[in-house]
Amino acid sequence: MNAKDFLDQIKKDSSKRAQQSLDAIYQVCLTQLKKGETDFSYSTISRIGQDKGVPRAQSIRNKSGEKYQQLIAYFKKEAEDKNPKKLNRTDEDWVEKITDPTTKILVRQLIHENKRLKSELNEIIPPNSLIEIRDHRSDDGNVEKLEDFERRALESLLSERILNKLSLSIDSMGEFKDINNKIVFPIGTATAIKKCLKNL
Repeated sequence: MNAKDFLDQIKKDSSKRAQQSLDAIYQVCLTQLKKGETDFSYSTISRIGQDKGVPRAQSIRNKSGEKYQQLIAYFKKEAEDKNPKKLNRTDEDWVEKITDPTTKILVRQLIHENKRLKSELNEIIPPNSLIEIRDHRSDDGNVEKLEDFERRALESLLSERILNKLSLSIDSMGEFKDINNKIVFPIGTATAIKKCLKNL
């Protein structure tokens, strides 16, 4: 089944608005594929297509964005088939020079894991984003306390109602994961929020 046939298939029984969004995602993904790009992360597709009718990355990730996910996954697989699992050519060259088989396998695993983590990080924080870190202390050196509305906002992130609405869960390490067990917010996020609520 080619990409157009797949698009037509998943557009069936979709609302008019969803069909328009699928068409927009299709065009962006098709352009990416023709360019030989391999980055089909939701944040990248959303950013490129923000003026073309592509939904925001979070909307794609949501349970209601399942068809968007399927379409992007289709193109991602097409790209992988065109560019079979490639370590960077330069990476592959130096890895091949490792003579110990066990070490070589471990290095390949580390490179693969590094690329996976970078991809997940780009999902959470798009490339070229500016992250500001400020010391929230007043002029007299006292730590600023959370306002009531700020406290409620943080508490809502841990509430069952919000977690269920966004189809998220929190594991024992403080990670937020979606229904596919994919990490949305990394280790320590939930515990960091709890510490803020306790100490601020």
